[in-house]
Order: sequence, then structure tokens, then C-alpha cells
Amino acid sequence: MATAMPATASPNVVEDDKPTSIDLPVTTDLKTVLPPVPEDLMNWASETQHRLESVSQFSTVSLSEDRKSAGIYWYGAATDALDEALTAAPAEYAVTVIPTLYEPGELRTAALDLLNAGEFNGSTVTATWPDFDGSGLGVQVDSMSANRGTGATEYQGFPVEVSEGEAEPAIGRQDDNLHLGGSRLVRGLTGGRCSLGFSVESTASTPTDGGMFAAHCGNVGDAWLRPTPTSGTYVSMGSTGAEINNRDGAILTGTFFNPAVYIGSYTSDAYIGITTVNTPVNGTEICYSGSFSGTTCGNIVSQPIYNYSLTGVGNITGLMTANPQGLPAFGNGDSGGPGIAVFQHTDGTLRISASTIISAIPSNNKSANCQGVPGSGPPNSTNPDDRQCSHIGVVTRAKDIASSLGYSIKTVP
Repeated sequence: MATAMPATASPNVVEDDKPTSIDLPVTTDLKTVLPPVPEDLMNWASETQHRLESVSQFSTVSLSEDRKSAGIYWYGAATDALDEALTAAPAEYAVTVIPTLYEPGELRTAALDLLNAGEFNGSTVTATWPDFDGSGLGVQVDSMSANRGTGATEYQGFPVEVSEGEAEPAIGRQDDNLHLGGSRLVRGLTGGRCSLGFSVESTASTPTDGGMFAAHCGNVGDAWLRPTPTSGTYVSMGSTGAEINNRDGAILTGTFFNPAVYIGSYTSDAYIGITTVNTPVNGTEICYSGSFSGTTCGNIVSQPIYNYSLTGVGNITGLMTANPQGLPAFGNGDSGGPGIAVFQHTDGTLRISASTIISAIPSNNKSANCQGVPGSGPPNSTNPDDRQCSHIGVVTRAKDIASSLGYSIKTVP
């Protein structure tokens, strides 16, 4: 991305006055590629995923593309936990149990072990994941070794599918005093750009406001500002108060934040209130709203558990999403921005659920094909000043970040 003058070098840094009131609409006409998930189905899937994810026999809930049914990937005999999940499912949706070849808990452990081992067939491991259907492991390496054809094809007894690439930070709305998800953030120390995710509130006895974004954008104590292009000044957006590196999550503190996100282009001033929080499952469609790309829909969760490494942060557990049409999801400048799920409320209206935080794009699948702020430089450029984007998005779960740091994501009625 283009390097800006560090905001701390400017004498024109001022505090934002909190708006006396802000109208937060809760219904939306945001267009998704797949049908919106009905609220009762989304709530059941999200709660089931959250409740069973520590059960070794459970892999994931998977939503059908027509949103009329779901599957639970499960290993071995049924248990009380599985029976309770099936009983809790809304009666109008068909829910089936899909057997897995291997025990998902063992696959999850093996995937993390392989990432920590750091090497496979002579190449450096950059990402690993258990296949959501329980059929084996996936591993990504920085480069294919010359002897891969005769190298190992399994790890700890599980089949392994190898691909090449590594995760790169998606580092970077515009001039506003509302402090909403999708706003542009400027790191005071360096002038680097990122995006704001969701408004949060501490769970302490005396709650305080915060704003969620990505840990890899900076360090605890960093000052963050927003640009005001028309006046040339910078406005304080607070400072990084806490981070959780293994979820690439961070919390801004020291100012106010509103429970809404921008929708539309990267210059749009339209926004929508967050009405609930979900744990994304396989088949969930995510719309992203980074400050450089604007809102992009159509990315489907393809790997509910995806382990990867980012320089300066370490090993992270998140999830992978992909746009089946190959359209760009996000890129440089969008890190920390919100990923939202559109669902159909019981009254028939479409509403927004907080879902993920933008983290990274794969190095082997990026180009200057960007939505919003144009891409720059040759395809697969390694120049940090060249904006690059990808249709594959690596993200982390917002709910996990909040709970791990002692916060909850704020919503509107």
C-alpha cells in the first residue's frame, strides 16, 4: 500500500466528538449469492458448532446451498451430545448425520502438530487443516520439494493433500465520525492502513467500549487514527488495548464505537446495525466490508478449521472462505475489517450477523484484480506498496476473539 506520513508526526491530531445519537437500521437489501439462511436454522447451526467443537467425534455442521437442510459430520456411534443436537434442530429442516472416515478430533490434533513441526517433504509448512468431511489432512507449503513425488503422502497415518502457498496479511472507510465497522484505520507509528471490525463491550463489572480488528496490524499500545481527507488532519481512534495472536484479534480502546458496519462501495456512507453474532459453519456465506475493497459477498466457508502462520504473529487458527466465481473478496488495507452473514429474520426481513475478522490472503492466489481501491503492480507482486487481492479469504471467528479477551460483540435490538 502507499506509505502515508506517520500520523504521530502531524500536529493536527484531534479527538472525535461522539454523536449525540445515531440511527442504526437493522434491515438490509444486501444481495448474497446463496439464499439467506433462515434465522432459526442459523442459530441452531451456530450453537451446535460452538457446543460440539470440542467433541472429538464431531467435525462440523454443513448447510445446504438451498438453505433447506443441513448435515452433521460425525465419526462412529451416536452419543447423547449428538442426539441432543439433532433433537434441537428446527423441525422444518432435514438434518442428516454424515459419517467421517477418520475421527475429526484426531485430525484436528494432527493438523496442529504438522503446523508446529514446520516441515513436510523437505518444504516449510505454512498452513494445515483437517478436511471438514473427515477424509484426511490438507497442508500448504512454501514451495514443492523436488522429491515430492516420492515423499510422504500421509502424516500420523492420515492421508495428506499438499498445495503450495502461504498466508499474507491483508493490511490497509473513509472520513467519518461514527466509528463503524469497515472504517479506515491509520497506524500512528508508521502510517500503515487497516480496517475496523466490530464494536465490542467489556464483560467487566464496569463495561467499557472497544473496537475489534486484527492483531497483525500492530502492537499493544499503538495509537490508531482516521484520516480526514478534506482537512488534512487526523482524528484519534484510540489505541490497541489487548491482542490474542492465535486468533489474529485485537481490541481498540479509548474512544467510542457503534454496533454497525458499512455496506456498499468503499466510498459509501450507507451502514447497517448488527443484530446478532454467529459461529460460521461449513457452507456459510460471508460478506466482507474492508475499508479498501468495500462490501463483497459470495465467499463460502470451505474449511471451518484452517491453521496458518503470519510473520510477527505466529500460528493462528481461523477458517478459509472462497468465492466460487473467482471474484475478489478482499486484499491489502482490509485487514481487521468485518465479515458478516446475512440471515432471514422470523419477520421475513434480512438482517446482519457478526461473523469473522479479515486476516489474510494466500500468496499463491493473489493479483491486482481488486474491488474498490484499484490493485497495482504486476500479478503476485511482493512489493508491499502494491495492492493485491484474492478470491480466497482467510479469516478468524469474531466471537472467539471477543470471548478470549473478555469482551462481547455489541448488537442493536
